[in-house]
Amino acid sequence: MTDELGRVALRPEWVGRRIAVLGDVHSNAHAFASTLDAVERLAIGRVIFNGDLLTYGCTPLRCIDLLESLSARFDAVFLAGNHEAFYFGGTTPAPGGPIGASVQWTLEMLADQPLLKERFEWRDACVVGDVLVSHANPFSKLDWRYLNSAAEEIEAAQSLRSRGARVGVFGHTHRARCTRMSSGEPQRLPVDRPHHLGAGTTWILNSGSVGQPRGEDAAWIELDLGAQTTTVHRQPYNVQAHLDAIDAAAQASPTLTPATVRWLKRYFP
Repeated sequence: MTDELGRVALRPEWVGRRIAVLGDVHSNAHAFASTLDAVERLAIGRVIFNGDLLTYGCTPLRCIDLLESLSARFDAVFLAGNHEAFYFGGTTPAPGGPIGASVQWTLEMLADQPLLKERFEWRDACVVGDVLVSHANPFSKLDWRYLNSAAEEIEAAQSLRSRGARVGVFGHTHRARCTRMSSGEPQRLPVDRPHHLGAGTTWILNSGSVGQPRGEDAAWIELDLGAQTTTVHRQPYNVQAHLDAIDAAAQASPTLTPATVRWLKRYFP
């Protein structure tokens, strides 16, 4: 199915089942591996990867291997985020900054690899009954606006309802969130406990980030569409091993300057 959101994966057979939504891995294989192991331990058989596999971290090849293993371990859908465009070809970040340096280094590491675009069956959104999942928002393909303010969440809720969706799950902000929209202003709920996705309300959920949480712990989200609940899972992993991988990459490549390394490590303790 194709519409203004791009290529949409329809999964009606997932209605009533448990689904893990995770993404914003950003080349952090240590966090990614821990997350996939946790999903498997919880016996969740369906996974939506909601974009941004690479950039920022320095274990891109291992992250690609883990994404391939996801297909073997789970019934999976792969959604493209804004960072996928850097590795699909034709899009580059502004030169001179740390993001550009990280993308350049990653492309150097991928030089002898098959094209990322061809290794997976990428989609732009996934629909499971009245649940819509995409990387950033429910608006349109290549619209990478963040959902941070109340006004942005209200617009997103209106867009969801116009599509017949009641629950929207996104990433992109790297911060786990749970917002309930019934009437009036959006109501932000704490993410340290499960919530019931009650009828008659619209929900804006954010899965957080597996690999580059910004001021928070690594996170992913579970939807139980049978019990109609949502749960944010915080994911422990070896943070120091991730930082050591950045340092090792910088020692081997002049592309990653000391200033760039400091920028890549700025969200980690």
